[in-house]
Amino acid sequence: MPQISPFEIIETAAQNVLVVEKSVTPKDIAGFFSDSIFRLEKYMRDKGIMPADTPYMRISAESMTASVGIAVALPVQGNGNDIAGAMIPAGRKVMSYFQGNDDIMDEFYADMDAFIADNGLQRVGASYEYSVNGLEYGLQNLLTKVVCEVK
Repeated sequence: MPQISPFEIIETAAQNVLVVEKSVTPKDIAGFFSDSIFRLEKYMRDKGIMPADTPYMRISAESMTASVGIAVALPVQGNGNDIAGAMIPAGRKVMSYFQGNDDIMDEFYADMDAFIADNGLQRVGASYEYSVNGLEYGLQNLLTKVVCEVK
C-alpha cells in the first residue's frame, strides 16, 4: 500500500491561509487545483506574502466543494473576489504521508478511518491533502501529506 508513514495523532496550532473555494465536479478537480494554485501564488507574489507551508486541497464529499489553500504566517485579507483569508482551526488531527497517484487513495482513507475509530476518535469535516512534490517526479512518486481533523 502507498502509505509511507504510520498514522499519528497530533495537536496543531491554528494556521492562517489564503484560499480559493468552489463547487466542482470530479472531472474538474485537477484543473481547479492547478488554476487556484496559480492564482494564489500570483496574488501572494504581488502582495509580497511568503508561503508558510505547501499548497493543500480540501474536498467536501457532501457538497463537492473544493478548497485550495496556502498557509501564510500572518492573517491576510483576500482580494475581495475569489481569494479569501481563512484559518485552519487548532486542534487534534490524524496525519500520515501517502505516495502515489490520488486515484488509489481509497484504501489509505479506509485505513485512516479505521485508525481513527480504533483510537476512539471521530472525523470532523474533510481532510487536507498537502502536495509535497509535483508531477515532475512521476505519478507513482507523488507525495501527499494527509491531515484529518478529529475529535
